Formats: sequence, C-alpha cells, structure tokens
Amino acid sequence: MNRYDALSMDDPPALRVRHLDDAKAADFFLARSSSRHLDPFLLGECGLSEAANALGIGKTRMHYWLNKMLELGLIEQVRVERRGRNRVPVYRATADYFTVPMDKVHVESEEQFLELLTKGFNAAAHRAVMRMIRQHDHDWNLEYFIVNDNGRLNLAPRNNPITELPMITSFGYITLPEEVAKAALKDLETLMMRYIKLENPAGKRYMYQVLMVADET
Repeated sequence: MNRYDALSMDDPPALRVRHLDDAKAADFFLARSSSRHLDPFLLGECGLSEAANALGIGKTRMHYWLNKMLELGLIEQVRVERRGRNRVPVYRATADYFTVPMDKVHVESEEQFLELLTKGFNAAAHRAVMRMIRQHDHDWNLEYFIVNDNGRLNLAPRNNPITELPMITSFGYITLPEEVAKAALKDLETLMMRYIKLENPAGKRYMYQVLMVADET
C-alpha cells in the first residue's frame, strides 16, 4: 500500500510516513540505481533472497544494499524465520513513503533535478504521442500561429470532436488573475483525483502529465 493507492480508496488505511533530514537519504532516492533496491520492502515483508530475486540481482549485491538501507533507516528487521536449518531475517520498509527536505537535495543544476524527477517518463510519453499520431495522422493538424508575439506550433484535432480522439495534448500560456489561477489549480487537482479513484487494474494504462505553474521569467 502506498499513498497513491490510498488516494484511490474511499476509506484508506493509515499510512506510515517517515521524514528523513539526511542528504545521504536524498542521494539514495534521487538515483534509481539505488532507490530500486527499496521497492521489494515497500511492497511487503521479505528476506534478502526474496528481494534479490524480485530485483533480478545476486545475493552479494543485495546484501550490500540491504546494509546501506539499514544504515539509512529505510528498512527494519521485523522477525527471524526458521527455514529448514537456517534462521532467516525478514525485513520491511520503515514507512509507506518517505520525505526529505529540499534543502538536503544537492544536484548540479535545475535541469538535472527536473530530469531526475521525470526520468524515463517524458521520453516514454513522447514515444507514445508519436506512435498515436502515426496511427491516426488523418485526425490531426499541425498548426502554427502567434501568441504574445511568439510563434507557436500546436497539435490540434482536424475535424473530429476531441472526445472521439485517442489522446489529448495541450500546452501553452494563459494569463489569469491570481484568484482565478488558484481556482484552476484546485479544479485540475479535483479532476485528476476523480479519475485516480476510478483506477482499475483490468483497464488499459494511460500516461498523463499535469502542470500549471506561474511563469516568473
């Protein structure tokens, strides 16, 4: 259970939260090459062998990361099980999700930080959009026009109502009073939460990205 699963439930169980004031923990989470080793313990209780199998790595490497996560306080031993002649420690994550203050996060540039946050997603989203365009190229137009003295390219539906198209893509600038912008942010959050609560594992997976932020440049 994680907090995003809980968001989709009408009566979610209480989630364990752990706040870590540690730059080493921030470094651990920022690199997927390290944070992936925590995943099996977030999913449930397991021993070293089960975690290694789930990640497809050797026990020696898993042993290294297990000790690292114990040192950072990310996992804890919950019991020792007897399996045949062996006594096997069983571990779990110390929380359902973790937080680290941003002043503990050290990256070389803003671009690097944003790339870490969205690593893999943007590239996958771009491929999905291009694949959909190629499959339905007769439904779309490439538009070029002027907005605030700047030329802009846009992808727009040709004739069909947008509700009948297999995807929606929209980006640009909008000028709003601050109180209206706050209402728009709330509306976007409410809209996404409505559909997150309808999530069904039997359905088809869709990619979405929601961004609305003041342009202070």
